[in-house]
Amino acid sequence: MVAYPDPPLVDEAVALRTWTEADLPLIEEVSRGPHVPEMTTVPSPYNDELGREWLERQWGRATNDEGLSLAIADAASGEALGALALMRRRADIRELGYWIVARARGRGLATRAVRLLMHWALVQEDVARVEAFRRALERRVAAGPRAGRVHTRGSPPLLSLLFRSPR
Repeated sequence: MVAYPDPPLVDEAVALRTWTEADLPLIEEVSRGPHVPEMTTVPSPYNDELGREWLERQWGRATNDEGLSLAIADAASGEALGALALMRRRADIRELGYWIVARARGRGLATRAVRLLMHWALVQEDVARVEAFRRALERRVAAGPRAGRVHTRGSPPLLSLLFRSPR
């Protein structure tokens, strides 16, 4: 079983937290756009039953030792505005994925969320490396001092972000 960060990861703008049923309206909202459902398991078309099944899969990822799926929430209101996942790909390698709802893009939320999670993840004993793969709509993630490469428009289409453990 993968443990959730304790204490929870939070800064002035972003809180990373477990998903709740109160987040279903966000899942419905992103299900209507063309890109998040194409690249994730967000159901489209959406209904509440499929939305709850999606939530259950997110909760089950830690229990099944697949990884973590966290809501990227506004630190002040707690409103979920996106998702951040850290999935086990091999014994000590994790894959990073994220999305932000269209109305909240451009505020640096994904950058903040990735920084918070990377600072936590790379000191975990079972994580040697975190990889992220460039998607068509992603422009940039400022990854902080541990980044080998960052997401940019001109980055290669395969491995475009590599975090290494300081160990």
